Amino acid sequence: MSNTKYVYFMKPVGAAGPVKIGCSGVPLQRLENLSTWAPEPLEIVVTIPGDFDTERSIHETFADLHSHREWFRADQRLTDLMQKLLDGVPLAKAVDLGGTRYKLGKKAAHWARHPEKRLRCSYSHRLGWAERKSGKERPDDIRGIMYRWEGRHPDWPGMTISPSAEDFARLEEVIANPATHMVVPSWRRAVA
Repeated sequence: MSNTKYVYFMKPVGAAGPVKIGCSGVPLQRLENLSTWAPEPLEIVVTIPGDFDTERSIHETFADLHSHREWFRADQRLTDLMQKLLDGVPLAKAVDLGGTRYKLGKKAAHWARHPEKRLRCSYSHRLGWAERKSGKERPDDIRGIMYRWEGRHPDWPGMTISPSAEDFARLEEVIANPATHMVVPSWRRAVA
């Protein structure tokens, strides 16, 4: 059995996309397996020699088009790449794999397009960690900052308001010293 791997570009027959960019030692068998569950007939547009690192590089290069798992929305850049590969242009000449790239995870492509959301998520996780570390909950002013930022504030539903410089300073203050700034949860105060 050969260890040769191929990167393949697969899409629904007769449609521009979505495009699945995958890696397999036997792309035709992979097509057959995926076709069993696909709502439309699929076809392999092009295969090139490459391993999982090559596949990951291509995924990261087209992260802005990521839809889910290994599926990407078809746009002119991706269509042009597939055509160049079909015409025999080597991958290294067909696309710049060294340009701006993002790691794909469950939400990385979403974050890659929205740095503000990535920052908000970072603060949310850090505040959660501070709450767990202190055994207390965030004070009302911090809760208000995050609710406004997440678009969950009852006075302005759906409207996201980025924190001011003072708000960021307060967030950092609470995260840096949760024991001092976090408060005892209201349900515990009622019991005591």
